[in-house]
Amino acid sequence: MDVKGMYTKIHRSITKILPASTPPPAQETTAPPLAPKKTREEWLNAGLTHFAAGQYRETVIDCDHALQLDPNDSTAYRYRGAAFALLKKYPKALEDYHHAILLDPNNSETYRYRGDVFLAMKKYREALEDYHHAIQLDPNDNSVYRYRGDAFYFLEKYQHALQDYNRAIQFDPADNIAYVRRGHAFALLKEYQKALKDYNQAIQLNPNDSTAYRYRGHALYFLKQYEHALEGCCQATRLDPKDSMAYFLQGAIYNRQKKYKKAVEAYDQAIELDPNFAAALNNRGLIYAKQFKQYHKALQDFDHAIKLDPNDTIYRYNRAQVQLKLEGKVIAFFGRTIRLN
Repeated sequence: MDVKGMYTKIHRSITKILPASTPPPAQETTAPPLAPKKTREEWLNAGLTHFAAGQYRETVIDCDHALQLDPNDSTAYRYRGAAFALLKKYPKALEDYHHAILLDPNNSETYRYRGDVFLAMKKYREALEDYHHAIQLDPNDNSVYRYRGDAFYFLEKYQHALQDYNRAIQFDPADNIAYVRRGHAFALLKEYQKALKDYNQAIQLNPNDSTAYRYRGHALYFLKQYEHALEGCCQATRLDPKDSMAYFLQGAIYNRQKKYKKAVEAYDQAIELDPNFAAALNNRGLIYAKQFKQYHKALQDFDHAIKLDPNDTIYRYNRAQVQLKLEGKVIAFFGRTIRLN
């Protein structure tokens, strides 16, 4: 699989609307007996304070208390849902948002937050519907447009995505993420110069965004500006040494430049960082087979890639070609042996 084939897979990693640094899911919590000295408002305020401090488990407990005192408190459901979402307990988050909407159907934020959960769960149509509701209730909440653009993006409705990203940028020109997302949409529409312009703007707004450098490298790769593309990837790995995608792209660039040893080294690094990176295994296998004639190493890489992704026909095809090559060598070897005898 070449870089173009990986482009959509790479960009699907941007579904992480919820912060990547959220703590792992916690064990189920049960609210302790209510402290008589706290009112519903005090429990709710404690929950909001814990939420702002990133203490999501404590937020859940505080909201449990508040809901015991008032089962119809939509705000408590909304914030407990947000805490569950950040703990990646998505079904519980959806349940709480559902209750919040039943109690307060005109609150646009609840639809927006539930849309974020659907987006994180890759339920893009459901996310899109919630974002529509949020915008209908509050057309001036411009933060929703970028996320609705993401839903359109993953549904491959790139023109609709561009319209929403344009709206998000219009109201917040300093939103570097919106530029990155719009760049993705341009790239998949093969408008690489426009994509490059957006990635450059994102970098100008946030010079420490490693992914923006990597994506700029992608755009430059498709524009066949390989040296500049390589510079972008190298900057990405300097900012984030664990960016396996950036090393993957380096490998593809070196392969285009016929620097096969460096390509293998880059793929080695990508695989070391992500042992389940099937596309990197496939591409390294191709170099082993085509350039170095190391067919057994190639087979090992193809076998590993197939194990990771059994439905990918490209990996199976490449393995079959190498197997035929090996069998051809064996036949030729025995043929020469017979003639010598």
